[in-house]
Amino acid sequence: MGAGWIVKNTEIDFTCGITYFPSSTRLELLAILTALLTVPINNNTHIYTDSQLAIDSINNMLQLKGIIERKLFKQNNYILLYAIVDLGYIKKINLILYKVKGHSGCIWNDKADKLAKKGSELALENEDRIVDLELILNNNAIYEANWSYNKYWNDIFIDRHKNWYWDAHWETIKRVNHFNCNSFKTNGELIHIIKCQNNLLLTIDNLKHRLNIYNNLLCSMCNKEEETLKHLTICEGTQENFEVIENQIIIKILKIIKKHNSKNNISYNELKKILFKYKDEVTSELKEKNRVELTRGLISSSIMMNLQQKISRKLNKIIANKTINLFHKFFRSILWKQYCEKMQ
Repeated sequence: MGAGWIVKNTEIDFTCGITYFPSSTRLELLAILTALLTVPINNNTHIYTDSQLAIDSINNMLQLKGIIERKLFKQNNYILLYAIVDLGYIKKINLILYKVKGHSGCIWNDKADKLAKKGSELALENEDRIVDLELILNNNAIYEANWSYNKYWNDIFIDRHKNWYWDAHWETIKRVNHFNCNSFKTNGELIHIIKCQNNLLLTIDNLKHRLNIYNNLLCSMCNKEEETLKHLTICEGTQENFEVIENQIIIKILKIIKKHNSKNNISYNELKKILFKYKDEVTSELKEKNRVELTRGLISSSIMMNLQQKISRKLNKIIANKTINLFHKFFRSILWKQYCEKMQ
């Protein structure tokens, strides 16, 4: 099958062939999506289509977006619909849809139908794939991808003298594996944890590998040093954010301790010193090092030992898991979102 569109009173048109797209409405939505990709930002866009169902589906998605995310996934063709709505929002497009009666003699609609038919012929002839499956299945490609992905963890596995409480890390991984991504919020949280733990967040040092325009940029928070994930944990421009993050974590942990143990003998300052201001042979630096390891989902066994002097072993494990999870949660909501807004 095929999809196509044409710009009225011009020679600008587009056609493409698609396989495994059995629905005519889906083809109309794909045509609208590809048309919006070419539209400039801050624009009033008028699109004529002979599919009333496509128009109703887009309008329905516009009403649902941002209200009840679960309902989005119950719509037919929700991926295409969400892409259309999201693209319109990002590019600030005022999309106006018009219904044209099919086979009514409208010249431009007939031309669009011919382009779609031409696209269906291309789908049968063109065997090229966007993704080269042979390359993906190539052993060398997989081997290189694995090492590239784990490069950030080299020092953890090489420096065997370091002592981490791995149970808390594996619990975090297990929690991620059992995520039920039934909302954009959950999906965003999952992606953030994976990227954060493997140094894949879009800090400037990672962006440099993609585009040369970032080569001369310094940290957006202090404008003094080269920006890396590690630098963000010690950057003077993020210290206030980290104080808020640590404060929120301590408040939450104290509530958990109080809930599980009414006879707790640990104060706010004691807990803060244990979790965020310790210094030992495992990490010779102060709290900044601990922040780096928390982004990886790691917590020192020394923290666990100091904490266990105040609370039970069972509660100690619960707090270790909660500390990692809460750190990721507040790091994303308090610091990372602010950073992304500043970059925009």
